[in-house]
Amino acid sequence: MIGAVAGGAIGQLIPFELKGIDFCMTALFIIIFIDQWEKTKVHFPAVSGIIVAVICLLIFGESAFMLPALIIVSEILILTGAGGGNGKEKNISEGSTSGEEQENDIVKAGGRSGR
Repeated sequence: MIGAVAGGAIGQLIPFELKGIDFCMTALFIIIFIDQWEKTKVHFPAVSGIIVAVICLLIFGESAFMLPALIIVSEILILTGAGGGNGKEKNISEGSTSGEEQENDIVKAGGRSGR
């Protein structure tokens, strides 16, 4: 916390030109989006993010759309279970009752046992 306060105070003392940073940040996020799109097979999180962002932009305007869009997209991804992992995980609590059966399920799903 001390580093953040010191960085903020020192940053106010150093003159820094921010002209052009909006273009750079937009380009950075577009490149990250394209990279993630190419690396994944399931595009639901990306498509839902774009759709929700556009809807929130129309409803809340360009000065206030980001927070509602992030909250709504986060909720959608949490509720659908599409927000994390690579699709290889298996819920071991479904169907298995003993520890040995659960360990076998983990191994079948491609994971490793802790033993």
